[in-house]
Amino acid sequence: MANRLNNCFLINAPAGSGKTTEIKSMVQRCIIDNPKDNILCITYTNRAADELSKDVLSKNVFIGTIHSFLHSFLKPYFAHQNILELYFEIYGARISERIDNKGQKDSITESNARYIEKYGKLDYDTVRKNIKVLSYNESPFSSLYYGGLSHDDLISFSKAIFNRYPVIGKRISSKYQFVFIDEYQDTMSDVLKIFFESVHNTKTKLFLFGDRMQQIYKNYDGSFEESFELFDTTKALTTNYRSAKNIVCRRRPVLS
Repeated sequence: MANRLNNCFLINAPAGSGKTTEIKSMVQRCIIDNPKDNILCITYTNRAADELSKDVLSKNVFIGTIHSFLHSFLKPYFAHQNILELYFEIYGARISERIDNKGQKDSITESNARYIEKYGKLDYDTVRKNIKVLSYNESPFSSLYYGGLSHDDLISFSKAIFNRYPVIGKRISSKYQFVFIDEYQDTMSDVLKIFFESVHNTKTKLFLFGDRMQQIYKNYDGSFEESFELFDTTKALTTNYRSAKNIVCRRRPVLS
């Protein structure tokens, strides 16, 4: 069996076990015990983020979805030349295919016409010249001619950035001393890898909460299983365990 890491925790939290109360209690205790530390809490939905944000009043805590976090964290890099080069390295072929539009798709024809109307012509060099900064579209669709990333492309491109430039990923662990990820069983493996690779072998503590039996979305592809073996799995919430006071006491050895 692989040696367990002392800063990565996988906490099984079945339905009805008071998971939201547990996470909120841990965050609040971190704020009290370590007021200068930064805390990151990733939720699967905006609704969950709103729920966790209630009663958590600290400028040192970021609570949001993975998309909102990645966008805010990487936005300062989206105008860097190296990041723009990586964008074209990854999406250049797709851009060229849309320009050629060999399938004569009406939607692409219309999109190309709008680009020509705006910039006078459409070719690969023109697209490269005109994209000065990348952005997040906050939609299922990318605007590749304009550097706009869709929901899925934001995730995959973020992973590419962290792979190419590990120092950027390490800035997550440099900035945040505690990282909580809710509903890990519905979280994409690429997302789990981003955080694991950033925090393992550091002092930052990573907590994954969830229940594999409660998987709703088919985002997790199983490729993180080997890394799961390195997590401390001794902590768990029991069904209908909702006492915040007891939760804090039980977590003290983990957070200390």
